Amino acid sequence: LRSSQRHIWRWREWIIASLNEDKPYDRMITEMLAADEIAPNDLDTLRATGYLARNFHKSNRNIWLDATVEHTAKAFLGMTIDCARCHDHKFDPLPQSEYYALRAVFEPHEVRMERLPGEADTQKQGLVRAYDAKPNAETFLYVAGNEKHPDKEHPLAPNVPAVIGLEYEPHSIDLPPLAVY
Repeated sequence: LRSSQRHIWRWREWIIASLNEDKPYDRMITEMLAADEIAPNDLDTLRATGYLARNFHKSNRNIWLDATVEHTAKAFLGMTIDCARCHDHKFDPLPQSEYYALRAVFEPHEVRMERLPGEADTQKQGLVRAYDAKPNAETFLYVAGNEKHPDKEHPLAPNVPAVIGLEYEPHSIDLPPLAVY
């Protein structure tokens, strides 16, 4: 598939199950953004990473990451920040560098299809999930939003937009060996 994944219905089923069990919304957000880190061996919870995998674009990683930033900002920050990909936001206090700092949160991600217990063919019965494939991946601001012109002199650290008023404090989590195979 060029865009999204054939087994994305598992994410939809996770959403329905989460709502039916009255899972708190903040927990749902945490699982959608970090299930691979908080529950790497729980196949039911791992379905939540479908949120990150749903926009997967096989031929252009930047399209996928831009869609992830766009949807995350709209859904969880209540902001449209798309224009800050190319220039400082015209109306909101969001410089272009903060767009790419938010993108840096997702830069390590990759998508893979995992085999489910008892299933040999991931194409028929797989679990699509996002995971941190490149924890040390660098993010660069694209001059005028052009991916052919990254500003390699100034790598950007992961962060959330300052206007949100929160500190971004990532920390390492010890994962079981199977989580990183």
